[in-house]
This record gives sequence, structure tokens and C-alpha cells, in this order.
Amino acid sequence: MTRRIAEFIRTILLPEADVALDLHSGGSPHEVLPSVMLHFISDREQFAATYRTLSGIGAPALVLIQELEFQGLLDAEAIAAGKVFGCGEFGGGGALRPATGAVARACVRNLLSHLGVLTPGAGPQAWGPVKSTMKLLVEGSDYYFFAPQPGFYEPLCECGAEISEKQPVGNLYDVEEPWRAPHPVLAGRAGRLYAQHVGGWVEAHSLLGVFADVLESEKELWARYNSHFARLAQAE
Repeated sequence: MTRRIAEFIRTILLPEADVALDLHSGGSPHEVLPSVMLHFISDREQFAATYRTLSGIGAPALVLIQELEFQGLLDAEAIAAGKVFGCGEFGGGGALRPATGAVARACVRNLLSHLGVLTPGAGPQAWGPVKSTMKLLVEGSDYYFFAPQPGFYEPLCECGAEISEKQPVGNLYDVEEPWRAPHPVLAGRAGRLYAQHVGGWVEAHSLLGVFADVLESEKELWARYNSHFARLAQAE
């Protein structure tokens, strides 16, 4: 059934769409800072159109992201089809919370208003757009951190916290020998804690979290976009 749904979206819905917004809530194991994700799109005009659209929906954060797994996702299909695409993350931990649900509803309403589908300000406004959207960057594998061994994971920081390099961000407990001191999980880089595992049992190499750099301006976002593709061109 999952394959049928995916094929229906790819062959029936996407061709008819101009814009696609994929709504997520971190899945069961992860909590994510409420945000909308913007991919590194090689077509500059498509990227600019996507950036303009996603900047207008009033999400708390806009994340320019290079995901470790991209091909085969709706993201890749929509971008390859030339669509304006954003991936929204609103909460996580397998739960729908009133606050993050209100953010998601407002972002969808703001997007439809931006596109001219709804009249701006129409409908109940349970949550208004933020005064300014924080811009974040996730670029490369070193922004992600993983469990070095299996165990029971205890997060030590909140999503959105400023993290320094080598700072403990979690503990891994050995359930076979619980009397042992926990294995500390240290930040491999400084940055904002964008996403993290909510805690509980993890296998070795499970994703524990994602760091992000804070971008101070639109100019800096474009500079990081340009440098990303400049490095790719040099590597060819």
C-alpha cells in the first residue's frame, strides 16, 4: 500500500501541483525545532523561487539543509519535477502538541495566502507568523551525530539550545551493566541543536541529533548556497 500511495503522489498529484509542502513531526524517535527545510537546489531560479515562497510562510525557522538521505524521497521527486518544495518539521516524539500543531496550521494558511489561494488573514489565527524567521544551515555529515554504541539514550539539552564543541549533549547507558558510568555523547561541533533523539533505546549508529549554524542574514544564506556549489564544481 505504501508503494501505491507513493506512486499516486508521484504520477498523479505532483504533475498537477506548482508548490508542495511536506508536513512532518520528527517521527517517533526525534524532536525537531519547528521549521521549514529548504534544500540545496542546483537550478538557481528554482532555488530562488523556493526561498521566496518558504520565507513567506512565517515558520519559526528556515533551514537550508543538505540531507544525508535524499534520493527516493518526495523531496527529490518534487525538486526534479521543477516544483517549489518545502519540508515542514513541527515537533516530534510521535506526539501532536497544541503549540506545534498551531504553528503547522498557521504556516499552511500563510502559504496559501502567499500563493493567493486564501485571502490574507482569513480564518482563525490560532498562531500568528513570527516577527522574524531564524535562518539555519545544515551542510555536510559533520552536522549530524550518531550513537557510537547501543544503549539507553538520555538527552541533556533542549532543541534550539546553543551548543559548544565538545559539550556533553547526551548520555548512553549500558542496559546490560547499568552500574557502569554512562558513555557521554559530546558535540563534534558548535552550533544550534536543531534536532535530537527524544531518549530511550537506540541501536549503534542511530541518529541522535543534528546541529545547525545560525545565518545572520539573507546575504549570508546566499553566500553559503554559492560556496556549496562552488566546492562541488571544484571537486568534479
